Amino acid sequence: MALPLVNAKYVVGLDLGDGESTIAWRAVDGSGPVEVFRRRNGEVRVLSALGTRPPTGRVIGVDAVATPGVLHFSVSFKQRPPGKQVMSPPYVVFARTLLNEFFARHPAIRSECVVYIGHPSGWPDHAVQLYREHLDELGDKGGRIEVVSEAHSALVHAADRSGRLPRHDRTVLVVDIGSSTTDLTVVAGGEPSNLPLGTDLGGAAIDRAIAAVLRVRAAGPEFDRALASDGGEDFLRLVARRIKEGSPNDLFGCDPRWRPLLDGSLRVARRLDLRPFLDEWAGRFRELLWQARQQYVHTPPDQIILTGGGSRLPFVRSVCAAIFPKARIDNDPEPQLSVARGLVVNGRYRVRVARFRSDVGAIVAGKELAATLEQEVDDAFEAIRAALLAQAQTDRDVLVHAFLFGVSAEELPSAADYSRSLVGEHLEERVRQVNRDLVPRFREVCRRYGLPADLEIEVPELHDVVFAEFAEAVQAPLSKIRDQESNPPAAAPSGPPPLRGPVVVFPNKFERGVQHVQNAVVGAQILGLIGGIVWDWNQGRKARRDLRAAILSVQLTPQSRQAILARVRTAVAKPLEDKAGEVERALA
Repeated sequence: MALPLVNAKYVVGLDLGDGESTIAWRAVDGSGPVEVFRRRNGEVRVLSALGTRPPTGRVIGVDAVATPGVLHFSVSFKQRPPGKQVMSPPYVVFARTLLNEFFARHPAIRSECVVYIGHPSGWPDHAVQLYREHLDELGDKGGRIEVVSEAHSALVHAADRSGRLPRHDRTVLVVDIGSSTTDLTVVAGGEPSNLPLGTDLGGAAIDRAIAAVLRVRAAGPEFDRALASDGGEDFLRLVARRIKEGSPNDLFGCDPRWRPLLDGSLRVARRLDLRPFLDEWAGRFRELLWQARQQYVHTPPDQIILTGGGSRLPFVRSVCAAIFPKARIDNDPEPQLSVARGLVVNGRYRVRVARFRSDVGAIVAGKELAATLEQEVDDAFEAIRAALLAQAQTDRDVLVHAFLFGVSAEELPSAADYSRSLVGEHLEERVRQVNRDLVPRFREVCRRYGLPADLEIEVPELHDVVFAEFAEAVQAPLSKIRDQESNPPAAAPSGPPPLRGPVVVFPNKFERGVQHVQNAVVGAQILGLIGGIVWDWNQGRKARRDLRAAILSVQLTPQSRQAILARVRTAVAKPLEDKAGEVERALA
């Protein structure tokens, strides 16, 4: 069973790249920095290379290059899943091997962590889902695997370096230049939008172009024989990448069978002008940004965040500035590590949001808040009863007089408004006190998990939610009194007696939400009470006595109390859920 998110003590971020991969991690609690995993051979940016070394098993990174006799050597194996595969894709095998190596060095983390793995932001939803399903294999020993956007994680990392989550009042364009793709993500109003562009434009496009030239210019018997060997084509692409980066010497310790590929390529590279390759890629990159501006980025970005190893190419910043001249351009000082670090920051916030939801849910559903609210509900019910009871027995009641002397019902306030005019201010002050008691508790939970504490709790006006139940409850005794009325005068009409102006009869069932009970007035209650009895002063007094008896007999049932409490709890929880959702949207 996967670890519940609220129980995670560590977050591990795996930037599973087409060219290089990186692991970072950090404890959920505490204030230490995000740490980056360094292999025993010194690799931090682990070469995304995979091979098999009989009989010991898989080898990855530079070990896959340097180990003699390695089989099934491959690089650049991260690709959009074409469909569900029976066998584990190479990127799953590579990720499992790298994570196992990490957990062997940090065994205490394995059972108490959640692993966040990035996906290219430009992939369509169905491809991301397939990618997630394949990577779920990594959780077969009880670990929890989550897959989130690489580009947006880089944005979260950049925002975290400034000490705050992405701002909702700014438009940000994240340009993540990886080996296989260039992902563009626009974040406006806190909502990320991944642009369907750049899925075929990564730094590896330059590698392939250089490799094509090397294959022709370095051709010869030894070179061709090495190229035809197991893993030869993949090794040539790796050589081309290192030539592009200016670090081919890193490969001098390679398997001897590939040495002709390296030597031949280096002889060609000494006379090879790389500018045409870079210029061609720069032109495609410029076209990509221009297409994004014309078709998708309708609001000029305030900020551009450059990330991914390809963002180190010298022309990237100037091209961005030319297409979006008003945007501030930010480079991570270590862009090749920003996604891994961002995955950790992203995951850490998600764990905190899960804990936040758990803690505030416990408060909202807890006995202490329930006891407070129950007392307030009971007090509100009795306050409404007392106020209406006093008015029901006096001839000075303006509503009773208005009804008896024939003023139209349209001129009368609603019963809810009438009740509120009697006790509303008293109950509002009680609500304000509940708010004053609740807000500090919830803000403390926000601060505990590093979430913005700028929230207000809105306990709904107790009068309205309680009066809705009161008005419905009073129907039973009123109906009983109506049924007990007998022998009305023969001349009396079957319905209510005629009065000057239209009158609305007290409805059978109050429909209460946040709207007031409309056209249900105390005078109309009396009308419904006495039915067709001939109206005179004494009968009006009897009606008031009967109404008073009905009000006295009303009790707040457990079902009504629970209905009120549920409504209040929902209202209390809403701004807290909004706060959690706001943070989650910033992490999407």
